[in-house]
Amino acid sequence: MKPFALLVVALLAAAVVVVPEPSPPSADPFGAPAPATFAVCPVGEAARRSTTVDLVGGSEGDVTARVFSAGEIPVEETYTMPTSGDLEIEVSELTGLATSPVLVSLPEAATRVAALLRGDGIAVTGCDAGSPDTVVVSGGSTSEGETFTLLLANPFSGTATVGLGLSSEVGTESNPDLDQVVVPPRSLVALDLSAQMPARQVMSVAVTPEEGRVVAGAVQEGSGDVAAISGHVAQVDWFLPIPEFEDVGTTLVLAAPGSTEVPYQLDVYGPDGLVEAAHEGTIPARGQELVPVSDLLEGPGVIRVVAAGPVSSVLRLAGEGARALIPGVSGAATSWMLPGAARLGPTDVHVFNPGEIEAVVSVRDGSGEVIEEADLGGGSWTTVRVPEGSSGVRVESDTDLIVTWTAFTGAGLAGDAAQVSG
Repeated sequence: MKPFALLVVALLAAAVVVVPEPSPPSADPFGAPAPATFAVCPVGEAARRSTTVDLVGGSEGDVTARVFSAGEIPVEETYTMPTSGDLEIEVSELTGLATSPVLVSLPEAATRVAALLRGDGIAVTGCDAGSPDTVVVSGGSTSEGETFTLLLANPFSGTATVGLGLSSEVGTESNPDLDQVVVPPRSLVALDLSAQMPARQVMSVAVTPEEGRVVAGAVQEGSGDVAAISGHVAQVDWFLPIPEFEDVGTTLVLAAPGSTEVPYQLDVYGPDGLVEAAHEGTIPARGQELVPVSDLLEGPGVIRVVAAGPVSSVLRLAGEGARALIPGVSGAATSWMLPGAARLGPTDVHVFNPGEIEAVVSVRDGSGEVIEEADLGGGSWTTVRVPEGSSGVRVESDTDLIVTWTAFTGAGLAGDAAQVSG
C-alpha cells in the first residue's frame, strides 16, 4: 500500500476513536402538552336544583370560577384554596341562571374537580378540560317518564363543531338534526334527547370534535332521582367495582364509538374468586351492548372489561327513587382523590386490588387524618364507609388500586369513579 493510502487509513481510524457517537434524535421540541390548569363543569344548574363544585388536592392558591352563557361571562369570583386542599363553591351564590356551566381556573394541575347536583335527587360527575379525541356519554334513557339531556359546553373564545354518533338497544341511530352540532363561544348547547329520540331504554352518544373543543356531559332524570355523567375517552381495559343496593338494578353499558365491531370479554371477581371470560360478546360498530350484572354476580364484586378495541364502560343503576351512572376505571394507581365524596351523605368507598401483592390501604380526609386502614389481598375488594361531612377524601396505597364511590340516602343515589392524584 502506498504511504499516502496508509496515512489516510490511519487518519480515518483515529477519527473513529476521537469523534463521539452521534447523539440520539432530539425529542419533540414542543414536548407533551402540559396538564390543564382548568376544568369545566357542564352540568351546572342554579334554579331547579343547586350545584356545588368541589375541588380536592393541590397547593394553596387562587381559584377562579366563571359562569359562561350565550357568549358572555356574566359572573366570576376568586377564592383561595385552603391548606386542607379542599374547597366548595356554591354556584347558586354566583348566579341564578337555570343553566350554569362553570369554568374553574385551578392553582395547579394536580387539583381534581367534581360537580354535585341537589334537588329532585342527587348526582355527581367529574369536571375536566375536555379532549381532542372522541368521548362517549352513555347510560341515559328516554323511556316514558325519563329525560336524558346531552350537554355540550364550549368555554373558549372560538366556535366549536362536533359530530354526534348515537346508538341504543335498537342499534345505530340516525337523526340528521344531530349529525353535526355547532357550539358558539362561551356557550352551552343542551340537547333533549328524550324529545329527539323517545322510548329508548338506554342510549350512548359518541361526541367527536371537528373544530375546536367542547366538554361533554349529560343529566338523566326520572323516578324521583337524577344522575349525571361526563364524557370519557374509550379504552381497551376497564374495571368496575359493583356495589349492591336493594331494589336497584345494575346494567353494564358498553359502547364502541369506532367504525369496526369490537369483541370483548368480562372477567368477574366474585365471592368464589376470579372467573375469567365469564361472558364474551361483540359490540357492533358505532353501537352498544347491555349486560345485566345480575347475570354475572350475586351480590357485590368487580367486573373487568377486556376489549379488542376502544370501548366505553358505564354502570347504570336504576330503581324507584334511585338513578346513578358510574364510569369504569381504566387504570390502577397508588393514590386517588374523591371530589364530591361525603358531601351528599355517608359514602361507601369501593376499593379493589387488581394485582397479586397484598396492599396496605389508607382512606384519609384532606387534613391527613386516617378514616380507615386495611390490608387488601390480591384480587380482592373492600368497602370503607366515610361519614358525611368528611372533606378532601383520598385513598393511598403501597400498590396499585381501583377506586370508586357511592352515596345512597333518602334523597337518592349518586356515585363516581375516583380521580388519579397528581
